[in-house]
Amino acid sequence: MNKRILVMLLIFSCLFSAGCKTKDHTDTEEVKSNFADIGDFNIVEEADEMQPENYADYIKKCAKYYYDYIDVGDYTNITYSIRRNASDTDDSYADRKFDAIYEVISNNSDIKSYPKDIYEYLISTLGKNINDEYQQYKEENQSFIGYLHDEYGFNSINDFDTWSESYVQNYLEQMMIIYIIAFENNITINEEDIKNEGDKQAEIYNYSGYEEIISQYGNEMNTELGYQVLYQHVKDFLISIATNE
Repeated sequence: MNKRILVMLLIFSCLFSAGCKTKDHTDTEEVKSNFADIGDFNIVEEADEMQPENYADYIKKCAKYYYDYIDVGDYTNITYSIRRNASDTDDSYADRKFDAIYEVISNNSDIKSYPKDIYEYLISTLGKNINDEYQQYKEENQSFIGYLHDEYGFNSINDFDTWSESYVQNYLEQMMIIYIIAFENNITINEEDIKNEGDKQAEIYNYSGYEEIISQYGNEMNTELGYQVLYQHVKDFLISIATNE
């Protein structure tokens, strides 16, 4: 299997390069810095051992930043109706339950705006990564739009741009909701979670392990891997408190 699919994960690995700037009036002792970039959560060397920086603090900074962009709807008393199909695995059944729960939260949430710097960065990075992928994998004399059509089904650049905007908006909305719910319910992760997720992704995308991914793409991948784990924890939490009628 080639490794280009991982590019779609890497699109968002530098998600916080624009920063999570807190805009509330929290005391500076509570939030030590008003800027969180991808360096705020990396695996760092301490006393000859690799230790994580505090991910709970990182979640706190980002949640406080996102409060200015979205009012998350009430998620404490959600009911939904999902029945297990004969074709469902445990994972697919959980995915369908979460989709139903998230739809309620999203519909009840009010997006004030999207973080401009992060939004523009993601749109730009998405376009760059797709173009880089085209340069690497295109067939002889294949045009860019031909590649987009053959690989992804887009009929024009405008179709791709429209999809990109929708994809980034949906991604940002969900990410803001995930971080806020995690913060409000003391949901966090640790370095073992991240390394395990790295090994899992490495197996999927034909890398030798977590260490090879970090070696090739840098410590900023810890932020993306951390978010993948946090997403799963919040998903499990929401399923556990929602009621399946």
